[in-house]
Amino acid sequence: MWESEPLVIVGANMAGMLAARTLAGKAPVQVYDARANIEWLPNIHELVSGTKRPQNLRLQRASLLRRMGHEFHVGRLTQVDWRRHRLRFEDGREVLYSRLLLALGGENNTFGVPGAREHALPFKSVSDCQHIAVRLEQLARQAALKVVLVGAGIEGVEALGEVLRRYGRHPGLEVSVVDSASRLLPRVPAQVDQRLREHCDKLPVQFFLGHKVAEVQRQQVILDDGERLEADLVIWTGGVAPSPVIRQSSLSDSSGFVPVNARLQSLASPTVLVAGDCVGPVAGKKISAQAYHAMDMGRIAGHNMLADLRHQPLKNYQPVDKPQLITFGDMDTFLVWGDRVWAGPALRTMKEAVYQIGLAQLDSRRPLRRVPGLARRLMDAGIDETIALLRSASLMKLFRISRLS
Repeated sequence: MWESEPLVIVGANMAGMLAARTLAGKAPVQVYDARANIEWLPNIHELVSGTKRPQNLRLQRASLLRRMGHEFHVGRLTQVDWRRHRLRFEDGREVLYSRLLLALGGENNTFGVPGAREHALPFKSVSDCQHIAVRLEQLARQAALKVVLVGAGIEGVEALGEVLRRYGRHPGLEVSVVDSASRLLPRVPAQVDQRLREHCDKLPVQFFLGHKVAEVQRQQVILDDGERLEADLVIWTGGVAPSPVIRQSSLSDSSGFVPVNARLQSLASPTVLVAGDCVGPVAGKKISAQAYHAMDMGRIAGHNMLADLRHQPLKNYQPVDKPQLITFGDMDTFLVWGDRVWAGPALRTMKEAVYQIGLAQLDSRRPLRRVPGLARRLMDAGIDETIALLRSASLMKLFRISRLS
């Protein structure tokens, strides 16, 4: 009945764009997203210090998708009626589909903490981090600069590094880091926690680990033991929540995320595929919210949308854990691969290379059309970072990467 309807992708960031690119030249797709620009999220923390600029973390979706042979529409999804293969958007338009990919990402998760939505700044997008940068700049003109950073995972640690990079010598700086975990970066080897604490020993940073936030007020954060932390600014990096549309679609499980089979098809409807941060368990296995997982899922989902429509064999998504690069401002960078960790400032150049290659993967324009953007990004960050690194370290130090485990 719906086989003649188009292929549709809703959500065009990492997973959605890679799915669209996989389908380029094979089948036209209608792509929808609430925003006009794709954002490279793994480097948004660098906006906090001004190391990156917003325009260097964004690409225009319309031109990229047009180049792939697809249509792009700005629209905010409000309803998925998977029984009737129908989508409804905020402006009232309705769209039918034959196969649908939901790649809506996630939202800021405040875990129902009173005052968090009103008084804490989220850390989920280019706009979020640029807002944080502006507020820090405004506050830095005052005598005191008291920052409470909620969350000690990768986002929290990288945000802390950028605050210290820019404002570490501010005489009024005080940073409080809060997390319910007992150590920084609880999902990576414990040696990283130790090294980060050593970096912070002589800096105005206090850790309140093993504590939850009970309430966020306009100028203070109250912890679960009653302690009150003064705050001119609260940065919230506390986790990912599913899109409300997902929760209302009858596709999700009790967590609000969408469980899928190994082919990334929803368990409720095989014509709905799901990729990226809105995915729940994949064939019963939980997948961490990492950019490389989202991009890999996007490629498989794009292939399977068309294969299913043509009644051809579908591919299974096989999650592969890849090395992670975690930066701590200009003080250190960690390469984490399983239970092994290497550390050293020279790894910043590798992080920069991942950023440049990642954006190149998303940019579908002809090579010559990519050159101006690449040159601008290199001048703003890559070349400047490399030159600064070469000036500040001997060649031996540049390549002396300490193995921590």
